[in-house]
This record gives sequence, structure tokens and C-alpha cells, in this order.
Amino acid sequence: MLEKIAHTFECQMAEFVSVAKNRYRSWKDRPEYLTLLKESLERLHAHIALCDENLGRALLTTVLENRLFNESVLASYRAGEFKGALLDNFGQEAVGSGIGHAMRAGDILARDHRNASAALARGMPVYDLWTMHLMRATSPTGGYDPNLHFGDLKRNDLGFLASDMAMAAVLINGATWYRNRFEEHHERTPLAPDKRIAGVAIIGDGASTNGLAHAGMQFAKSWQLPVVFAIHNNQISLRTPPREEYGGIDLSNRAVAYEMPMLTLDGDNAFEMYLGTWFLLDFARHANHPALINAVTFRRSGHNRTERTDYLKHLYDPAFLGIWMGRESDPLFKTRMACEELGYVGANAYAELRDTVKRRVEDAHQKALLDPEPTPENYRSTLMEPANTTVAALAQAHPAHGPTRRMTFKEALQSALREEFAHDPLLHMIGEDVGFPGGGVFEVTAPLLTEWRGRLHNTPLDEAAIGGFVVGAGLVGGRVIGEYQFWNFFLAGPSPLLTIAATRPFMNRVGIPGVMRGPVGYAPQSNHYHENWVETWLLKALGIKVVVPATPEDAKGLLKSAVRDPDMVAFLEEMSFYGVAGTVPEGEYFTPFTAIVRREGEDVTLVTYGPKMLQLALSSAETLATQNDISVEVIDLRILNPWDKETVLASVRKTGRLVVLHEDSRFMGFGAEISASIAEDEAFYELRGRIKRIAALNSPIPAHLVLENYRLPNEHMVVDAIKTLTQEA
Repeated sequence: MLEKIAHTFECQMAEFVSVAKNRYRSWKDRPEYLTLLKESLERLHAHIALCDENLGRALLTTVLENRLFNESVLASYRAGEFKGALLDNFGQEAVGSGIGHAMRAGDILARDHRNASAALARGMPVYDLWTMHLMRATSPTGGYDPNLHFGDLKRNDLGFLASDMAMAAVLINGATWYRNRFEEHHERTPLAPDKRIAGVAIIGDGASTNGLAHAGMQFAKSWQLPVVFAIHNNQISLRTPPREEYGGIDLSNRAVAYEMPMLTLDGDNAFEMYLGTWFLLDFARHANHPALINAVTFRRSGHNRTERTDYLKHLYDPAFLGIWMGRESDPLFKTRMACEELGYVGANAYAELRDTVKRRVEDAHQKALLDPEPTPENYRSTLMEPANTTVAALAQAHPAHGPTRRMTFKEALQSALREEFAHDPLLHMIGEDVGFPGGGVFEVTAPLLTEWRGRLHNTPLDEAAIGGFVVGAGLVGGRVIGEYQFWNFFLAGPSPLLTIAATRPFMNRVGIPGVMRGPVGYAPQSNHYHENWVETWLLKALGIKVVVPATPEDAKGLLKSAVRDPDMVAFLEEMSFYGVAGTVPEGEYFTPFTAIVRREGEDVTLVTYGPKMLQLALSSAETLATQNDISVEVIDLRILNPWDKETVLASVRKTGRLVVLHEDSRFMGFGAEISASIAEDEAFYELRGRIKRIAALNSPIPAHLVLENYRLPNEHMVVDAIKTLTQEA
């Protein structure tokens, strides 16, 4: 039976090879791929010869355990033991079982919500599934995230962590790549092909239409990563049939655009899923090349298990439903019959196994029911380190001191990167054109390419893939710096940052270290496609630290601090100031994530951030001092989340007046949050006048220089606002 399955793979590969040899440029450029594919098939036959009852029993146990859990959790839901969605894989347990058992313990898994069986196959106890569904304090997320929205990082399972069903496709690349670099560093030699760590990303058929799916596949191809993308082909997406969801195409053709080997597998056959995954993982490992699985199954229940499914009869003919929803397509029946045919597990042994597994599932259920529910005490922070203790300790041990020299913003950033690359041999940076021969659109990394070429990597033109790579690496402990060509472009693919990096510290108490940096702000006549400030998008996500340096000294010190911080840091660099110079200490130093008083004053507190607005604030303060005898205290926030409220409060209590200045538009700008926070505080009663905000006009950025400058705050606006405020008291 197993050799018969392998023969079907050979037929599919023969068809693939005939096309690859004649049409696929990447395969014609690398003819060794064909040899490696043939050798993987040969190793598959050798592996089949070693398959025994242990394999059969393992596959059957996982399918059975998942099935019994699916049945029991539905009864639990109907009994009112928990509420919310019930996103199970009833009748589809073979997909994850085969994939999970084919993977090595060190391989990386990123799964969707239909594949609890993959997690069970890799050792996750069914008790964890129960505590997650019942949302107990003892669950992997402590009751903060429900059902299958969790991972098992100690077993290299990134889990299902986002509402974006294709997220696994971009997370898997960074996690797999970093884990291989980590092992190579500790082995002090490149890994032998058979020792490489591979990754598997499981996404649904509907999710395969999502841009993240293609971003992940393209990235894996361009970086030559050992990743297998498995499409869990339900043959229905929500309640939409294939012809309307993706034109009814053969989903194995998703691989064609990226010239990847692909297999169409019976997703209800655990042995076929196991052997197909084993074969493509072997090829991916030896060739450093991605591959694709189209696991064809059928979703027997609704997208949510409790949904009605009477709509199916309007989408599919009775014969189709009779085949796919019948006993012959049931993965538990198929796996059981295969085990009997192979002589692995007979009828009596199966009955004993079923009793054993059923007790395990029910014991876990009862244990989880008795577990405590979460309470609001010690409610979690959205950040791993809201008090910035790591950076504070670094800044105390290594303050800015000693001789200084003139550096531009760009040179200061380069100095920080040099020192951090030297400090951490596993620190890398990725982005569009940041590697050889470019060095980025503003050439921030260009001078580093001579010494650190191996740490600076070009990426496809895809912000979602870049962010997903950094976040994926961070999930397994890797620190990667990602560059957005312009921060405004991050809006093309913000999901990895906003839905994963920003939520995992709260949901899982998992820190995702990493830095996303790039240019923002004013650059004359670069228009709204490039110039926007994006801090409000990032701040609303809550779990990302947002840092904005306003001087070359801070550009270096804050970037070094951001790299060492345990949370994800968004580092915003005002592009028009890359060439502006200032004094920078020559020695190593770290800048704390706190606000700084740039000018002492007694009459008004002026709070701002970013170099252009700080420059405007200081020049306005000087004008007010010399022409109007008004003493303005200027505070540079430096970090917007968590922002240094105490420094601002102390100043407001002294001056009794507050003005907030920023380059972003006034409507929903960060100035509104600062103003509301101070107004809600007891310091409100110490105010001698209303709080004023000065910001850009509420419009996109126009192209003509006159219109562009008209939109921005200027010295006249700042001086006039402060004069008016002091006259009101």
C-alpha cells in the first residue's frame, strides 16, 4: 500500500520534471534540483521500508484522539460550558496527523485553526486543547485567547495566532531561517543538508487566495528556504464554493508561479499525508527550496462547527456530497482500515486503543473543568516590559559620555548598526534593497556592506513578507531588524505587526523582539505616497513600542536600545533629517526610553517629538523668550508608547500650561491622547489655561511646495498659540 502511494508521487513528479526542465528558469539555472528531487524519491522508498506498526499506531492515535476531542468539545459547547466560536476539524483529522508525524521535532510548524491534529501529533497534550476552549487560567494563554488561537513554542509550533488565515505563510519564513542560523552559529559550521531545520505552513483553500499566502511563497522561493506550504483544501471557503472563491482552479497550481514542486494528496488519508509531507520535507531540506501540498479533503461542518450546513445541497450535487461526506472518505475509517490492511492495528487492538484514548480525552476534560477561571487580578500588560527595565539598565551602565564628534542622522544610525552587529553575531537586517549593491533608498546601510554584507539581506518588494519575517523570527527568539523603504508603505501589509507582534505579549506572554525601522515625515514635494506619519496606526495596536529620535545622538542611542529591547519596536526616522549633523558621543552608549527636557521654562510646557517639530519648538521658544518674555519648557518625548507621562506631568505642574505640537494631522493625532491624559489627571486642577494642540491640517499631503508648507505647523502658529494661552490666564 505504501509503495503504491509512493508510485503516485513518482507520477506527479515526472509530470513536474517534464515542465521544470523546459519552462522553469530557476530549475534550468540550477539543474542540481532535478538530481536532488530524484534522490529524495529514492530516500522515500528507503524510508517506506522502515515504516512499521509504530507509525500506523501513531497516525491512528492522533486521528482518533482528535476525533474524540471534536465530538466531546461539541457536546461541551452545547452543554454551555463555554461560548464563542467552535472552529474544529471534524472529519479532516488526517491532514494535520500526517503532517505532524512527518516533521522532525526541531522543524517549525505554523498551522491554521483546522489542524489541532498537527499539534497533537507533535506532542501537545489534549488537556491544552480543553483548557483553551474552556478558557481556563491554566491554558497556554491563561484565558486571554480562546479555542485554537495559541502556539506551543517549546515544541516549535508557532500556532494559529491571527484573524488573517494566511498569516502562517509569512511567519514560517523568518522562524525557519532564524532557527537554521542559530544552529549553524552554535555548531560553528554550515548545517549538513540532512541536519537542516525545515518549516511547514498550513493554510486553508480560501486563505490561499490571500496576499499573505503569496507573499510567503515568493519570499521562500527568493530566499531558497526549506519550507513546505500545505493548502488544507476544504473545497469550500466559509460558504463560498471554489468557482467563486478562486475561479475553481486546481490549487496545486499555486506552486507554478514560484516554480515549486507540488503534490496533490488525499487529505483524508493519513498515510498519504505522512508520506507526501516526508518526501517534500526531505527535498526542501536537501535543496533549500520550498514546495507545496494540495491536501484535498472536504469540510463536513460549517466554518464554525455550530453553523447549519443545509446550504451545501445548493452548492454541490448529491453524488459529490455522497462521496465526500460518506464513510469511505472518513479519515478515521480510512486510517483504521489502512492499519488493518498493513497488519499494524487489528480490530481488537483498535477497540483497546479507542478506550484508552477516550479515557484520556475525558480525563483531560474533567480536569480542565475543575481548573480555575482567570481573574482580573494581575491583568496583563500589552508589553513584555512596559517599564523599559532592560533599556534603563543599559542606559545606566552605558550613559552618553566622553568626547563627541559631528555625525549626521544617517551616520549615527550606521554607527549603531555597526556596534550591534559586532555585539550579536545572530543579528541580521532585511529590507528592500538594503543589501548589496544598494544599501537602501536613502543608503543608510550602504557603508556597512563592505564589513557586514552577510548580515544585510535584500527582500522581495512586499511589506507583509518583511514584517512577517521579522515577527516569525522573533517568535522563536531571533532578533531581526526590518527596514520599510518608507513607513507609509507598511500600510500595504501591516497585519504581521498589528495583529501578531502587538498582541502576543498580552495574549501569550510571548515577547517578540525585533525592530522595524524606516523613513517618515516631511521631505519636500515627496507627496502623500511617501511623507505620511504613521504613529497613530502603530499606537492603536497597543503592543508595539514606538520610538522617534529627534537628534543624531538619540538616533544612535535609541536604535541601540531598540535592538536590545524584548518588545517589538517601531523606529521612525524623519527622512529630511538624514543629512543633518549634530554632536554624538564617540563611545558606546544607550539612550533610555524616556522623555527629555530640551529647554527649561517656567510659563508654558511645549511637548513634541521628531526632529522637525523639535527644531520648530526650540526656535519658537527662543522667539517667545526674546520678544515676549515668555519662558517655554520644551519636552522631546522620544518614545510614544509607552510615553513618559510623568515627565510631562511634572512640567505641567510647574508651568500650569500645556501645548502639544506634532507633524501628524490634528484629527486623531497623538496630541489628542496627551491632552486627554493630562486633562483626566489631577494636574488638570493646576492648569491655568486650556490645553492647545498644534498639528498639520486634516488632509492628505499635497504636492506643490506652497500647499505642502501651508499644511504644516510653523513658528507663527506656535508663537501665536502660546501668546494667546498666556494672555487667557
